[in-house]
Amino acid sequence: MKFDAAGISKVGGKKVNEDSYAIFSQPPWGCFAVADGLGGHGAGDVASQAAIHAIESLFKSRPGMSDELLSSYINGAQGEVVRLQKSNPKYRAMRTTVILLVSDGQQARWAHVGDSRLYFFRNGILSDYTLDQSVPQALVRAGEISYEQIRFHEDRNRLLQALGSENPPRVELAAKTVAVSRGDAFLLCSDGFWEWVLEDEMQQDLHKAGSSSKWLERMHQRLLKAAKPGNDNYSAVAVMIS
Repeated sequence: MKFDAAGISKVGGKKVNEDSYAIFSQPPWGCFAVADGLGGHGAGDVASQAAIHAIESLFKSRPGMSDELLSSYINGAQGEVVRLQKSNPKYRAMRTTVILLVSDGQQARWAHVGDSRLYFFRNGILSDYTLDQSVPQALVRAGEISYEQIRFHEDRNRLLQALGSENPPRVELAAKTVAVSRGDAFLLCSDGFWEWVLEDEMQQDLHKAGSSSKWLERMHQRLLKAAKPGNDNYSAVAVMIS
């Protein structure tokens, strides 16, 4: 099976785009990632780019989707961000999230740190999704707010895990590999994207799109209509299995 993938990354209402994304292909493998540099910590763009470049290099040298390998990609990204922090005082506080998807065209698996998300669609229906490592997600687990209330919660930007923190991040791994089929679709995105595009809307647009680029463009148009002035950077990678 083949990958049909497309990506987008925009500055939104900010002055600097601190998101990064990548689509890697090393047949039969594909690796897809989105990283969201944290604007309040400075040099978020440097952090997200460093994370993506580190993951690409590590994946190309040893592709796979085991616990060990997925963790090594993200921990390697953590190491590169920390190395840069130590190399320049202005990078000292930089942080980034990351969401990573790996597939060999037969199976797929994902891992993440922070609140950039992955959504998995089967037969056009949302089948699985990642859970944020954030304060609002913890409140959902505690039964204090609903999942839908995460989007505009006052503490939405308070992350419990991020690359660049003093302690190594807790990498959240998908519990198991997923056997992929033709028609399966994945969406990886930063919070600046999922904040304005609802899960039902992602699903509706998937039904109407015949390619990853068309799916992404439909969702992008929704975001442009919904987003408020000063909205965050936003990035997404759409992947369809064909």
